[in-house]
Amino acid sequence: IVEKETFPVKDHSRRPIQRDVWEMALKAAAKVEKQYGLENLGPWDDFDWGMINGKLSALRWVLGDEWDMLDT
Repeated sequence: IVEKETFPVKDHSRRPIQRDVWEMALKAAAKVEKQYGLENLGPWDDFDWGMINGKLSALRWVLGDEWDMLDT
């Protein structure tokens, strides 16, 4: 985690995160957990992930992508 002033780092292999972005992400996560409940946010089993990916794949197909793209 780096400060905003030091973010443009030349070594991108470490992929730094700005402190203000990290703090916003933590606040957003807490808001979602409070709104939906931690028990409803996963992790899910393979069946649940299959259902989600199947629905996303169908939506992509309806919107014009090839059916067997498998990059959903």
